[in-house]
Amino acid sequence: MKRITEKWDKTGLLDELNKKQKGECALVLDEITKVLLLMAEPLKKNSKEYNKHDEYCGFILPMARRIYSTIYPKKFPDIDWFMKDCKEFLDKNKNLYNELKKSSYIALDAEAELAHLYEVYCIKQIEKL
Repeated sequence: MKRITEKWDKTGLLDELNKKQKGECALVLDEITKVLLLMAEPLKKNSKEYNKHDEYCGFILPMARRIYSTIYPKKFPDIDWFMKDCKEFLDKNKNLYNELKKSSYIALDAEAELAHLYEVYCIKQIEKL
């Protein structure tokens, strides 16, 4: 577990977590990454689908970290459920995301805004489980 934690600590995704939290969160991030890599393999021949998957990857790992720290010390939800839920949220809110990216308001961070919306939505979903 030390090697996995060190690997993820370098990304900054474990910043501000204590040692125990870092280990647990690193394992979650590692499991998600394994699934993402498996999902990407069949898409390599289709650049459009691969690019969509790449965008999804850029959202889901930081989102997993946010959800982890928000619900801690509760157990992180099932990885498959989380990934499916996150993808559905992104698909449903693609237009909103594109509008946020086009905004002329300089201080607006489209990814952060969408991440916050998903965090609120996801926490409500987790509470129903």
